[in-house]
Amino acid sequence: MDGFSTLEYINVRLMEMGFPEYTLKPVRVQGTDSISFTGQNEYYFLISKSVPSDLVISSDNNVFTEAVNYSDFSFLCVQEFTGRIDITATGTIDLEFIRVIPRVNHHRAEQLYIKEIDSLIKEQLELKD
Repeated sequence: MDGFSTLEYINVRLMEMGFPEYTLKPVRVQGTDSISFTGQNEYYFLISKSVPSDLVISSDNNVFTEAVNYSDFSFLCVQEFTGRIDITATGTIDLEFIRVIPRVNHHRAEQLYIKEIDSLIKEQLELKD
C-alpha cells in the first residue's frame, strides 16, 4: 500500500470512530524479543514494509499473528492497535507505525452529555404522568 492510500485509510477509519480531528506522528519501535507500551486514547497503525515472520502484536483491540503473509496484504497490512500493546518476535524488532492522537472536541462532548441528561429527565417526567 502506498503512503497516500495508507493516510487515506487512516482518515476514513478515524472518521468512522467519530474523530474528525487528530494528529499524526511517525513512530519507530525497536528492541529485541519483547516490547510493551501503552497507547491509551491513541491508535497505532502498523505501516512497516516487512515484519519478522514470527511477529505477534496484541493489544486491547487487535491480535496480529499473520506475519508470514504480511507482504500479501493490501489494506489489511495497516493493522490498528490501541491500549496496552505487546510485541514479540525472535531477535530484532524494528517496526514502523503511524501514531494517531484524536483531538476531542470537549464542547461537542458536553453538548451531547447535556442532551442525554435532558432526555433522561424528560423520560422520568413522562413516567410520573
